[in-house]
Amino acid sequence: MFSAVFFAEGTELLNSSNQEQKTEEREKDAGQSAILGEKFKKVTSMRDFFEAADITMHFEPSVYINPYTEIGGKFVSAPSPIIYPISIGFLWPNYTFLAVNPVISFFMMNHLWHENIALPAEIENRTTTTLSFMLNIPASMSLHFEKSRLQMTAGLGILMRFGILAPSVSSTDYGYSGSAGSDVDKINNWFLHNMNWFYITTGISWQYQLASKLRAGPVLNIYIPIGTIISTCTAQGMMISFGIKICR
Repeated sequence: MFSAVFFAEGTELLNSSNQEQKTEEREKDAGQSAILGEKFKKVTSMRDFFEAADITMHFEPSVYINPYTEIGGKFVSAPSPIIYPISIGFLWPNYTFLAVNPVISFFMMNHLWHENIALPAEIENRTTTTLSFMLNIPASMSLHFEKSRLQMTAGLGILMRFGILAPSVSSTDYGYSGSAGSDVDKINNWFLHNMNWFYITTGISWQYQLASKLRAGPVLNIYIPIGTIISTCTAQGMMISFGIKICR
């Protein structure tokens, strides 16, 4: 009789222990799932699509790397200039671990032509005002915390640039290739030549939940000019940016 009671109590304790262990495992799995976001949900309408999307805005000054400041002991171009892109994009879907986060940025620069390469220029030495558009198409990996989100991105970038004669510069003015007009043509050809437009991009951001549908925080992005590295063996055109990312 005592053996039966002891066995019943032992079985009850074992079952209770197993139940507590399963509960702890479920809570652990739920916590991991919450950090990695939710599972992808089927999109059945445009409303579903837009409800799962975040509009992103970036305000991040960038350093444009220029290793050709001095050539042959002479200063021929501007030191690595600071540029101020205006960027907008979207994140979809906004609730999963893996998402897409395409961003387009616009900024302006000044360039000159020297020894078969387009270089950043100071205002007094510029030949072109260059309109620049960076199309960044990264995958985004997000860790979802209670009041914040850590995002890491990696992808491909296309830098589309078009130089026009700078104000107060005439096409007949002196240029390195003969005239300023000729320099403009060579600068624009260089932008397209040898895949100088092709980049690999990577970044990281930490966004804090400011409201139910508003997050903001610091962001760091690096744009690596693969085409230029291959053709010139330098990091000419590499960009490193740091600023604020806003998601709504």
